[in-house]
Amino acid sequence: MENPFEISKKKVVDTVKHMASMMNCDYKTAYDKYTHTLIKMNVAWEDIKPLLNSNLKKVQIQVIQMPAFVEYDCPYCGVGVKIDYDDFENMMSASYWGDWLHEKVKCDACGEIFQIDDVECD
Repeated sequence: MENPFEISKKKVVDTVKHMASMMNCDYKTAYDKYTHTLIKMNVAWEDIKPLLNSNLKKVQIQVIQMPAFVEYDCPYCGVGVKIDYDDFENMMSASYWGDWLHEKVKCDACGEIFQIDDVECD
């Protein structure tokens, strides 16, 4: 026979979800601030946390990076050159870095002209 005084985890989960929605807060805050101490003594946050998140839809995120600079080692003088991305882009005929293959570039250090063989995005 079921204990009538036993606190159901499912009921606590449902209540925390409802309270979070009503109070416009996250589940942890709803549990910490709005759940009675007697309930928290019997059903710990660690017990319900996996149940709260089990029905959530999953999403993949994409981090968009803004290019800051371009680096290269000159094949003639060997100097490592670092140029602001916008300045380098203005020297190219295409604005998309993927289209820079075979473009000609003048080394800022020695003045020699070389050709872009590969573009790696970090």
